[in-house]
Amino acid sequence: MSGYRWLHLTDLHFRMPGQASLWPNMETVFFQDLDLLHEKVGTWDLVLFTGDLTYSGSAEEFDALEKLLTKLWSHFEKRGFEPKLLAIPGNHDLLWPSDESNPALLTLLHNWGLPAVQKPFWSDANSAQRQLLANAFQGFTDWWTATSIPKPSDIQAGLLPGDWTVSIDAGGFKLGVLGLNSAYLQLGKGDFSKRLHLDVQQFNNACGGHGPDWVKQHDACLLLTHHPVDWLYPQAKSHFEDEIHAPPERFALHLFGHMHDANLSAIAQGGGQPRRRLQGCSLFGMET
Repeated sequence: MSGYRWLHLTDLHFRMPGQASLWPNMETVFFQDLDLLHEKVGTWDLVLFTGDLTYSGSAEEFDALEKLLTKLWSHFEKRGFEPKLLAIPGNHDLLWPSDESNPALLTLLHNWGLPAVQKPFWSDANSAQRQLLANAFQGFTDWWTATSIPKPSDIQAGLLPGDWTVSIDAGGFKLGVLGLNSAYLQLGKGDFSKRLHLDVQQFNNACGGHGPDWVKQHDACLLLTHHPVDWLYPQAKSHFEDEIHAPPERFALHLFGHMHDANLSAIAQGGGQPRRRLQGCSLFGMET
């Protein structure tokens, strides 16, 4: 495992209104910072991007993002290395449904806690709610499928857009990386704190049907989401801690963004091992 490194990026919000005049200087400083970091720690094998790559999830924004990432990877290649990209969507990487009276949308926004809503959502990929999500995340899905940026081989797609797993041989050390879409209920304006969900069905499906067995096949595993755990419904937070990140702690590190500030924490519960959480700093976080 010695010498295997990753770079965590998050919350670029590319093509945000007002960004165009500011980004050239930001990009210059960003690339300079990467060079300084490269000199200090060496090359990266992975770039882990935890969402909000774009501002509103349109195909045009993802086309522009592809050009920026191509420039970034050219920058890496000139320094003698070519990391692989792993990315998940954030709440800015989807197009909000245009019909605010759509019954499928209304049930997801206001009645998620009802079993009558959740059961068909998880069991039927052709349900109105799942089709609504597929359309909302189409820009991300199309970009992620077609990007020319190098990705690890054998990425296993999961239940929702942006759910996946990958197993990586890091010099004889087997590293597992799990990406889960935490933004699928953030389908409009407003405060969604404590209104989101991550489900064990996402975990198991992305892991070939049996998440705990997938974890055991690796020497260490990383978890990527866009949102911190505190943004989940209280019941969903307990579900996440008991069913996904269950004791003994399955993930060596949980990486996420969304909050725009950097933070590293380690939390132990009930005598268990610490759960390490790394909140990445926004690459571009201007709100107005």
